[in-house]
Amino acid sequence: SAPAERRAARFGDAWLGLFLEPRHVLAKREQLAELAAAAGRPTPAVALALFCNVGEGRGVHDEAKTYLEGAYGIPYEKTERYTAVGTVEQVAEKLGALVDAGVEGFQLMPAARDCVGQYEPLAEAIALVRAGR
Repeated sequence: SAPAERRAARFGDAWLGLFLEPRHVLAKREQLAELAAAAGRPTPAVALALFCNVGEGRGVHDEAKTYLEGAYGIPYEKTERYTAVGTVEQVAEKLGALVDAGVEGFQLMPAARDCVGQYEPLAEAIALVRAGR
């Protein structure tokens, strides 16, 4: 929200967003830079809370759909583009695009039945991003 952006610019080291595509990240970075400059502060980092599910086949999308529709009560088709769902490589590609747009940190939230089972494939995706995909 706009008040959260103003607070981050005035007092915070970072701003945490949700449901953003890379183009939205760029716009948020510009807004935060303007707000921070007006407050005489450095621009806060942009972080992103991102729902993810790493795996093979349509099942990972079905799991993410069930999770997000249950949590937010809106059709998955409206939130799917803001998630990182698919193979290790596909999730790494999504994370990498967000990093390229300026995201400096993530809160990765598994949209899966087995959250702990997501840790290793997410670590693999992160390693690919760090290695330059």
